[in-house]
Amino acid sequence: CRALRAALGRRRTAALWRAWGLRLGDETSATRLLFYCGSGWRAALGWCLARLLGHTRCAARPSRRFEALLS
Repeated sequence: CRALRAALGRRRTAALWRAWGLRLGDETSATRLLFYCGSGWRAALGWCLARLLGHTRCAARPSRRFEALLS
């Protein structure tokens, strides 16, 4: 079932991130997650996962290097 696989994936991701010291969903904390990558798509994936896991203090930032290549 697709929904079950998605739920298991979110739980595994949350466990891994917590093992790394990230406090997901802790709105009392000053912790803000910033996801960064060269073109932006990997940062967007991290941002989406954090939001799905209940963390609202997060942002995704693409690199300006990619924009410079396009111009």
